[in-house]
Amino acid sequence: MEISRRTRSHVDYSHYRQSNFEVLRILSMYAIIIHHLIAHSGFTWSQFKVTPIKIWLMSILPLGKVGVGTFILITGYFTFRHPPKLKTLLRIVTTTSFYSILIYILANLTIPGTRVTPQTFFQSVFPIISNFYWFATAYFFMYILMPYLNTLAEKMALKQYIILLAVLIFVICGPAYLMYYGIPVYGYTDVAVMVLLWFTGAFLRKYEQYINIRSWLLLIFLLVLIAGNFLFHFWGFNIGIEHPKVYTYTMNIGMYNYSFYSYVVAIVVFLLFRNMRLKPNFLVNYAASGVFAVYLIHDNPYISGLIFRNFIHFTKVKELPMVMQQTFTIPAVILFVCLLIEYSRTIMFGKFQNYYINFLAKIIGKLDLIFTKILARVFKRRKTD
Repeated sequence: MEISRRTRSHVDYSHYRQSNFEVLRILSMYAIIIHHLIAHSGFTWSQFKVTPIKIWLMSILPLGKVGVGTFILITGYFTFRHPPKLKTLLRIVTTTSFYSILIYILANLTIPGTRVTPQTFFQSVFPIISNFYWFATAYFFMYILMPYLNTLAEKMALKQYIILLAVLIFVICGPAYLMYYGIPVYGYTDVAVMVLLWFTGAFLRKYEQYINIRSWLLLIFLLVLIAGNFLFHFWGFNIGIEHPKVYTYTMNIGMYNYSFYSYVVAIVVFLLFRNMRLKPNFLVNYAASGVFAVYLIHDNPYISGLIFRNFIHFTKVKELPMVMQQTFTIPAVILFVCLLIEYSRTIMFGKFQNYYINFLAKIIGKLDLIFTKILARVFKRRKTD
């Protein structure tokens, strides 16, 4: 039976990366770098003196948390109903280990005062297990859980799904608000945050035919959230001069890892880019494939200290226009340089990495087959008994 032209077109193009989401992936990493620039440059936030620069930086700082949110929303949106690939998981592990080990060696050879200790050696050689990169570790374990998350998301009815999201939001985002009252919150992990974001992305994919919000409405809502965030920080700093708890409360809500504000903004930004229609662009898609490596390079503890403390003297800038300019230009340069490094790595070591991944995949496949046969024999014997 001949497939119609329309059907063939749909099948063919479904395998292409959608450039609107790839642009969002790049911008997400760009926002994360902006966050790291502000957070790791050495600003003293404990000083309650209100200045325009401090208000600006504290208002921009949550962009990094929004970037993490949109990044995982994209993962949930595209991996829903699609089983995770073993080779993708192995690529995450091998790329993370490559940069961690390489930077560790270079740091010990070039950075004065760097010493080889059992702890630093273990962290750099096994970065996933040691949580050397919190994002890579959390993403790795979320990826392992993805088959079970997919099964649950597929079988849940709409009401059940909404209740699940509400419970996760309350349990995960709630601590940011409870901290104002001095209630200690322990036991929450970054994996739980990613599971919430993954379920949200899968929800947006599963019920996308019912979620049709016009872009101009989303844009207005986003502007309201941004303006509210700015005014909220301004209020928090002023009140915080006499009431330090209010200052802490402002920081928790605005830039806390599990903030409901960052969660909502990430969803709005995601829906805005989902509404866009961009033609597949090779350069955009290729650049987006390297943003994970950008994170591994610039947020490595050895590199991060050099970039934000030694090479870039961001804290010495005293004029607000220059601070605003460098807030966006410096991360753009870091993003571009890191992408060039990743591009060079793929040229020099890409074939070897692919061979190594295929080799590991074959071994794991054989082990999985052996394990499956053992389980079949064990349960078969129990049935006969």
